[in-house]
Amino acid sequence: MAKSPPLPPGPEECQALLSLLASAPGPQTTAELIKRLTPPHRWKAPQVDVVLVERVTTGEVFRFAPTTAKGKPRYWTRDLTAWLKGPVRQVLEAAHEPLAAATVARQLAVGARIGEADLQPVLETLRLEGVVHLHPPTTAKGKPRFSTRTVGESLRPAILQLLTTRGGQPLAKIVTGLKGSDPELVRQAVGQLQQERRVFLHPAVGKKGQPLFKTSPIAPLEFLREVRSALVKVVPTLQSAGVTPEELRRALVQVAAEAGIVWGASVSGIRGTIGSGIVGGEVPVPAPPATEPAATPSTLIDLVALMKQMDPGAELGTLIGAADLRRRAGLSKEEFDRQSLALARAGHLSLHQHDFPGSLSRERLAELITDGAGRYYVGLALRRGDT
Repeated sequence: MAKSPPLPPGPEECQALLSLLASAPGPQTTAELIKRLTPPHRWKAPQVDVVLVERVTTGEVFRFAPTTAKGKPRYWTRDLTAWLKGPVRQVLEAAHEPLAAATVARQLAVGARIGEADLQPVLETLRLEGVVHLHPPTTAKGKPRFSTRTVGESLRPAILQLLTTRGGQPLAKIVTGLKGSDPELVRQAVGQLQQERRVFLHPAVGKKGQPLFKTSPIAPLEFLREVRSALVKVVPTLQSAGVTPEELRRALVQVAAEAGIVWGASVSGIRGTIGSGIVGGEVPVPAPPATEPAATPSTLIDLVALMKQMDPGAELGTLIGAADLRRRAGLSKEEFDRQSLALARAGHLSLHQHDFPGSLSRERLAELITDGAGRYYVGLALRRGDT
């Protein structure tokens, strides 16, 4: 005698099945749901399929795509998009770079198997809401990526991450290191980070070196190794030949000034510790020839005021470079020298003499103040009592 087909489950059994599905941690295939049933039960796979499909049409159950190409459909009583919007957004916000849907699926910690296909409607919903932004793939065959930052915004943390993990990089390698990103947008992001002083462009070191962007500021000693090595070798030789520490110091200050470094310090500090070097203590200014006209008081006041405008530290005696002050004053060299010497003789400021003007080029000498008697002055400093 043929075996009769099983009777269809009653309403109470169907409701129990739906309750079991609702308590599942995530979408379930028919087989997975049957395994959760407590034996003995009368459910067969075709019966479960019929009940679930009917409930999909009424909106009580949601149907989801298989997790694999050969997998079975999955069912759940919750809408994945509404359930996963929050967790997906958290994953993308925590990421240092845009992520593909498959990567997001692997990083989700929701206690259920979530596939790439499950996330497509979630990501699309978040994109339409303006919460998530679409990014290009990193390779020609890659898949689109997603981030809570715009393309421009996401480049900045990605650049910082790249420089932190790989160290200093030339601009070309930063561009190629951020695969799939628009090169022009990368260059703009690097420029913005540089303006914000979050990255720094270090000059090339050596003949074959090239400028590198780093997250750390420039360390001058890194570029003065050869100078430092030469000094370490030559200073003991000079000392053994009788050169005094003061003479050495003055020579080093002179070298620095010729390289464009103008030292600043208070007049009192200079007078007591540096002597008559390039930025040394006060240098007596010889009396003017009988035929030299005196500068007008109004001009003297304007030049002093201009020093204060150029550097707030001028009132404390900070040295102002002669060339810089003359350019700001807009005076001819002859007029500027005349007024500067007159101010010094009147006691308003002190001039700081170059120790070895014979070592300078004509162009460099032309930038200094001269008294016509062979003395050249590199800068001016206001006296404390005149400020």
